[in-house]
Amino acid sequence: MSFALMGSLGFVLMIKERSDREIRTLAMTDPLTKIFNRRAFMIQAEKELAAAERSGLPLAFLMLDIDHFKQINDKYGHAAGDEVLVRIVEVLSSHLRKQDTLGRYGGEEFCALLPGTDAQGAMALAEKLRLEVAMTRIEVEENSLGLTLSIGGSTWEHLGPTKDYRELMEEADRALYQAKTGGRNRSLLYRTAPSIQTASAATL
Repeated sequence: MSFALMGSLGFVLMIKERSDREIRTLAMTDPLTKIFNRRAFMIQAEKELAAAERSGLPLAFLMLDIDHFKQINDKYGHAAGDEVLVRIVEVLSSHLRKQDTLGRYGGEEFCALLPGTDAQGAMALAEKLRLEVAMTRIEVEENSLGLTLSIGGSTWEHLGPTKDYRELMEEADRALYQAKTGGRNRSLLYRTAPSIQTASAATL
């Protein structure tokens, strides 16, 4: 085989490998916000929970929903709604650690994995994210929009009950529902104990 032919085959293989890598990335990424899509996030959630079980370190899960997002789409159009989603992701990403994972769960709903984070740390971060978004102004068609988040959280801890990642997500989703029905613009943590506090960083 000539050097020219070997070089050509090597080039073709390199291009194919790059193309395959790009396809895998696209399959795991939300095309608008460039963060994990729902499928990729759930795969990562399963991995992080398995790692937490091995290490004994806590793991926190947050569900975040943009309040009254439908009104933005209805009033300004979907292009403006997309701009809001991208900006919100920028704000959230800037306050997460390198080891944290942010994903788009669907529509205006996002989710975050926080390795090594207990209930107190999860609620502290949830409140920080909520306040940062509340202080952010987004310019849309010469209008300065103020937005708020409702956040639900859940945690896995070494001495707590056995859970799989789906249970963590369901618990956070229940807490998010309570945050939204309780007035929005608040963060709630799911607990197995039936206690409810009325503060923004509360326990469900």
